[in-house]
Order: sequence, then C-alpha cells, then structure tokens
Amino acid sequence: MEILAKRIKELRTEKKLSLDKLGKIIGVSDTAIMKWEQNKSEPTAINILQMATYFNVTADYLLGLEDESGAKTYINNSFNNFNNSGNFKI
Repeated sequence: MEILAKRIKELRTEKKLSLDKLGKIIGVSDTAIMKWEQNKSEPTAINILQMATYFNVTADYLLGLEDESGAKTYINNSFNNFNNSGNFKI
C-alpha cells in the first residue's frame, strides 16, 4: 500500500527518527521499517497500532482512510477499487 509506506516515512522523518530508532520503539528491525517505507512489505496490524499510538495518529490515517484533518477520504470510493477478480487494490 503506497499511502501507508509514504505516511510511515513522513511521520518518521518529521520526528527525526532513524530506521533503527523507530524499529526499537515498536520492536522490529530497521530492515522491516525500510521495507515498509519502500512498499516491499507491510506491517502487521499490531505494528500499525503501535505506530499510530506512537505518532498520535489513527490507524485509518496510516492506511489512507482519512486525511490529516480526520475526514474520511477513501471509504466513500473504496468499493470502486475492487478489480474484476474481487481483489482490493489501493
């Protein structure tokens, strides 16, 4: 999910955290954080919860379901993002 990768990196750099420091805060490796930010893998639900709590944002914000103001921006159009095979694409 590109929006998740982008938002993790933005929040981490805003707080001036290294990959290693954020990894230690939530209990994962710096390589895991790097892969998330490069959109090569995705964090678990618990990792998303930990980051949302640490950065004082919602999980919905991290996942791109709301914008900075808290307005739900993606949910209204989410059903339009299913492809013909029934897979959800973001």
